[in-house]
Amino acid sequence: EFSAKVHSGGVSTEQHLDSALAEFLSERAGVTIQHGDFNIDQLPSYLKMLAAELNREGKVVRYHDSLSGQASHSRLSAAVSGAAGWISGKHTEWPPGDFPEEVVLNEKTVYPALVDEEMSVGRQLFLDENEAAYEHRAGLIRLFRLTEAQYVKFFEKHVKFSRQLMLDLYQYDKTRRYEKDFSDMVIYDALTDGGRRPVRDGQTFAARSEKARENMAGLAEERIAAIVRFFEQVDAINEILRKTPAGGEGSREDIELELQFLFRPGFLTGETIWERYPRYLKALHLRAGRFIAAPFKDSDKLEQVLPFQDRFDAALQAVDFERSQGLYQFWLLLEEFRIQQFAPEVRVLEKVSAERLWKVWDKLRLR
Repeated sequence: EFSAKVHSGGVSTEQHLDSALAEFLSERAGVTIQHGDFNIDQLPSYLKMLAAELNREGKVVRYHDSLSGQASHSRLSAAVSGAAGWISGKHTEWPPGDFPEEVVLNEKTVYPALVDEEMSVGRQLFLDENEAAYEHRAGLIRLFRLTEAQYVKFFEKHVKFSRQLMLDLYQYDKTRRYEKDFSDMVIYDALTDGGRRPVRDGQTFAARSEKARENMAGLAEERIAAIVRFFEQVDAINEILRKTPAGGEGSREDIELELQFLFRPGFLTGETIWERYPRYLKALHLRAGRFIAAPFKDSDKLEQVLPFQDRFDAALQAVDFERSQGLYQFWLLLEEFRIQQFAPEVRVLEKVSAERLWKVWDKLRLR
């Protein structure tokens, strides 16, 4: 039935097969089926798509079962009925028309977004709401960089990190991605009040751009001061870790790995760091002090965390963390769980049990 519906045009082929099949089966069987419920690993190898890498002579060098950095998962093609009127590109100013948060196309809800085309911006439709939000953020930043190019150049020339802060950041990000990410973050926060006030039409964009020019320098100073405070806490934690006793090597490694992830390349694109990082670092500082005195107690608590941490680390190798809203939410819960285990006097934003983490993980269907 599903195959016949695909061939008759009743199923959009601009989405992943598992998403389309899950939706069809949910309607057909009267039960809720998620795209992650399918275990693709059980497919025989001859049914899995491979990518062939060719040399200059056109001969196959090797086969790959996945492509890194592949394109959008849910962007609609202009060939889809009714989509062409929403899709355009190569704009250097706000595209004609507004961007409602959602529209109904062929009885299906889709999400318009401004998208970054590097030298211009475009207007696209997405099946996935989270992907649309991710792309719209990038599109807003690109459009501001295009329309306010002289101001952005002035801003980036005069707003600088101290030498010490650059050394601190470089320790965790040798690519120095933090430089552009910082500017992008300030642009987006100034345009949208930290994401709380969406920009979805040209008039609002023009008004917010004017305000952003007034506020960006002050906002940048606030953010730099916050990052400096973060690394003051990191320095205090590392000072304690130098006293690691025998038997505490596992806990020390876990703390160091958590710091590496907190300040990974791209960490400045996260919208929760200003509210959550002070709590995370305070909890790590308290934990470090305790494990120096009682390393075996810390090891016992770590045993409760590792089953989830190991799965999270494995998932990071398979998905784009910045784009995966599900994995991002799992990480936020895992951090609250860590605080409960190692520093219960730090206020948690929500109680998280091991049972709840297992349920959230199982729903993600990440292996």
